[in-house]
Amino acid sequence: MPKENSLRDKLEGNELDLSLNNLSVVPVKELAALPKATRLDLSCNAIPSLPDAFCSLIHLVKIDLSKNQLQELPHQFGQLQNLQHLDLLGNQLSVLPISFFQLRKLKWLDLKDNPMKEDLKKVAGDCLDEAQCKKCAQRVLDYMRGINSAVEREKQRKLTIQREKEAAIKALEEEEMQLKRERRKQAKAERQRQLQEERQMINNRHQENNYEEEEEEVDEVEIDGNQQTPSHQKGSGCCSWILWMAMFTMVIALLVGTFSIYQKDIEANPVYSQHVKPVWDKYGSPYWNTYIIPPWNMYGDPTWQKMKSFCLEKTKKLQDFINTKLSSKDQKNKKLKTKKSKGNNGS
Repeated sequence: MPKENSLRDKLEGNELDLSLNNLSVVPVKELAALPKATRLDLSCNAIPSLPDAFCSLIHLVKIDLSKNQLQELPHQFGQLQNLQHLDLLGNQLSVLPISFFQLRKLKWLDLKDNPMKEDLKKVAGDCLDEAQCKKCAQRVLDYMRGINSAVEREKQRKLTIQREKEAAIKALEEEEMQLKRERRKQAKAERQRQLQEERQMINNRHQENNYEEEEEEVDEVEIDGNQQTPSHQKGSGCCSWILWMAMFTMVIALLVGTFSIYQKDIEANPVYSQHVKPVWDKYGSPYWNTYIIPPWNMYGDPTWQKMKSFCLEKTKKLQDFINTKLSSKDQKNKKLKTKKSKGNNGS
């Protein structure tokens, strides 16, 4: 491998000629130390491949790699953005890296005598003169841009499919989790229901036991007090009968007293003694219902007639008083209106 000092000796201006040196490895480190060497000639060597570090030599403007043994270029070959002239004549290249489309400043390209694929070979065409080599560079860049677009679309498609798969898997996992949660809820509800049923059964058993104990106590009480029950029942029956008789007697006495008082009030009424009693004694109920009740309902007794006449008299006096007050008020209002009208006329 040539040293840096020996490379400096071969540097003429901005051109570094390393051709015909039987090189199998490119001295990238030494080349990086010579940024002035923008034109590099590595033709007629035995270089099988370029290291990835070669793509860091972005100061290179022209590279001649013709008549070597290159089978492929580095994937990041497009980083050589200042490259304008590239000679790859007589190598073993079948394809170019996709990053090749990034060589936007490339103006000259020669790909002859390479076992390229048919589509790439057809796009590159011949490079027999300056014009053809320039067209080759332009056509190959356009072709690689198309390949890059197709690759990006394929990546996007695969990415979309991958995202859809992930979304489907995530949805399926969420659905499974939801089903698990529902099952847990159902199991919890079932356990609670079973516990509630067990508690209810225990409460029912306790109630049955309490009821049986109460029945046993009642039976014991009945057995113990079997001799006392008949006399007790006889005594309670006599007391209730005496109470009912006393209440019935009091009701009868009240009715008789009320009737006697009411009879005395009726007989004390002069209308009854003068008109009602003789007719009742003579004709009885039919005459009473026909000739006595309707007039009585219409005219009433003398006391009612007096009250009615008194109320009518007072009502009439009150109405007269109200009318006089209203008339006096109207007269005052008329006087005020005449005074106001006179004052307005005088002004």
